[in-house]
Amino acid sequence: MYYGHTPASEREIKAFDREILCDSLPTGAGDGGGYIVYQSDYGPEMLVWDYIPEDADPGATYEVRRISVDDDPLSDLDWVDWKAVSRSADVETDEIERLGRSSKPCERAAVYELAASYHGWHELDYEPDHLTPLQMFQLLGDQYFDEPELEFDEPSGVYEAFGPNEDEPENGLMVELDGSDVNITEWTDIEAATGEEQPEGSNVLRQDATVDVHELLDPQGKHRGSYAGDDKKLGFDAVLSLSPKQQQEAVVAAAIAYLAYWGGDETFVDEVGD
Repeated sequence: MYYGHTPASEREIKAFDREILCDSLPTGAGDGGGYIVYQSDYGPEMLVWDYIPEDADPGATYEVRRISVDDDPLSDLDWVDWKAVSRSADVETDEIERLGRSSKPCERAAVYELAASYHGWHELDYEPDHLTPLQMFQLLGDQYFDEPELEFDEPSGVYEAFGPNEDEPENGLMVELDGSDVNITEWTDIEAATGEEQPEGSNVLRQDATVDVHELLDPQGKHRGSYAGDDKKLGFDAVLSLSPKQQQEAVVAAAIAYLAYWGGDETFVDEVGD
């Protein structure tokens, strides 16, 4: 309808630039579904979005429709069973007729909303577009959507790995997802790695870095691909469409690449994990 068969994660979304006349958010928040009414070049239109399961289109969780608001919505929707709509929505038919005759676009839009409440939005538009949460944020902004955040498979948002022996590790990695920041810590047992005795208190090198997740996952970042496991083609938008486990794997791989290329603040500690 809007982007043809281009995969959702590859579409470029421009911010909505029309004056919004009114909106309806049945759940009280845009991310649960709703619509806005705006004046297009061809007359008033509704932009309607519905939350849907992710299996409808990989990485997409919203069906998006544009519906023209006719001057006479009751004639435009002459196939609708208005008596059934009236009973289902607990709205008198006289009120539905009043809304349908209104000169106000927002009141006429309410007629389409009532029809959809009984018949479903799919009966008003069979070919919706599918957009991701990030694309909905890019389209309508923070008035209706919070900017989506990545999430780790680990409930704490902290990935940790120590080895080769977890009881007496010689190296370790911790990657913490903290909102839009990624905190990275790496430990290396210098003595174990080189076989050379180190001065007391200088056995383990610790490196720390904090980087914005968008910068970390920027496909143009010089660090991307410095680690073989880092797929530098995966940017923030693409990673956001993955499962939490895959998001965690992508962020951890990019974090390893980041430290490999840029390094971090160095300190010496007694043991791996300190």
